[in-house]
Amino acid sequence: MGGVARATGGQLTAWAFALDDVRRGVAGAVALMVPPTVVATLPFDDRTRSGDGRSIARRQVLTALVQRVLGPSVTPPRLVADAGGVRRLDGTPWFASVAERSGWVAAAIAPHAVGIDLESQSDANAARDAILTDVITINLAAWHGLAGAWAAREATLKAMGRDLTSDPGGWRFGGGTVTAADSANFRIEIVARAGMVAAISYVGG
Repeated sequence: MGGVARATGGQLTAWAFALDDVRRGVAGAVALMVPPTVVATLPFDDRTRSGDGRSIARRQVLTALVQRVLGPSVTPPRLVADAGGVRRLDGTPWFASVAERSGWVAAAIAPHAVGIDLESQSDANAARDAILTDVITINLAAWHGLAGAWAAREATLKAMGRDLTSDPGGWRFGGGTVTAADSANFRIEIVARAGMVAAISYVGG
C-alpha cells in the first residue's frame, strides 16, 4: 500500500484515507486521499451537484473534509484565488487544494498556502519525458518514482498560485523540498496507495 515517502523529511500534515479518520479541530494542514469506492459513500450536499462527474467528486471530497475539520457553517466550501493566485476557502482564513485522477480524489486544507496533486504510477511511467522536462536534480527513488515527482511538481505549482500550464522550469528535487527556477523552497509530503501517489506542497524546508 505504501506510505509517507522518504522525501518528506518528516510528516507534518495529518493524512487520512477515510472521512472517519479525519481529526476534528486540527490546527495544521489536513489531507484526505480516497479511492472511488470511498468517494461514492461520502455525503452529498445538493449544492455540490453541478458540473461533470470529476468536478462533483472533487467538491464532494473537499466539502466532506471541510465539514469534518471546520464544521458545517462553511459547507459547501467555495474556492477563490487570492491576490497571488493561491486558492483559499472563501470567507475563512484557510487555504485549500483538490485533485482527481482515475476516480481517486485528494483534498487538503491548511492555514497557509497549499497545493495537492494526485497521479497514477502507470500514467506517470507513460509520460516520463514530459515529467522530467526542465528537471535539474532528482533522485526518483526518494520520490515514489515518476508519479511522486509529477505530483510534487503539480502540487507546488498550485501552492505557488500558478496555472499548471505556466511551468517556471528549473526544478530541483531534494531533501523533502522542491524549488523551481524562480521559487522559494516548497516542502513536500508524499503518500502512496494502490498505484496512486498524492503530494502536498507548501512553503518551508
